[in-house]
Amino acid sequence: NTTARFAELTPKLLGATIVAGILFGLAGKLFAELTHGVQQLFKKLVPYAPLRPALGAVLVIGLTFALGTRDFLGIGVASPDPHGVSILSAFTPGGASPVMGGVILRFTAVTLASGFKGGEVTPLFFIGSTAGLAFAHLFHLPAGAFAAFGFVAVVAAAANTPIAAAVMGMEILPGPVGVYAALCAGTAYLLVGHRSVYASQKL
Repeated sequence: NTTARFAELTPKLLGATIVAGILFGLAGKLFAELTHGVQQLFKKLVPYAPLRPALGAVLVIGLTFALGTRDFLGIGVASPDPHGVSILSAFTPGGASPVMGGVILRFTAVTLASGFKGGEVTPLFFIGSTAGLAFAHLFHLPAGAFAAFGFVAVVAAAANTPIAAAVMGMEILPGPVGVYAALCAGTAYLLVGHRSVYASQKL
């Protein structure tokens, strides 16, 4: 029972939650930095702004054909393939590979950087939940719980929204587990500091 295992604050679980928060913070920072970096590259390569989304679309289509799957198109809530991978797959035993978060990170960074706006939060859920799944497998921890921690913590880091992420973690998880999720989100935010995927955000 995951709730029972998290009912008491133990040094092992506290340490694992903080270490996971650090890693999720790095994932959020990578997403923000990669998005801004690729955006600057697009501006340098394609001075005429209306052509940047066209180049971005070509790159995404090329990546899709190279990988041979459409699982990473869209925002990650559902796959065009009935047997494809989505956010829910990270909460299903054997449903997602830990490397999938890295792939969706690159797809989303290219999409946003080339000029398509909106829809970045849900891919962050995908990135976070698969990162949590990888962490749990590596250290033999409850996969569902740490996938949920990543779900909220990467958003806290990449979007600079620790309070909203912490509250969301406490809302979607049972009481004791939700407190760990809030701690994980706060740790991820503290690691990144005032850096956000939203360039116009007032920090």
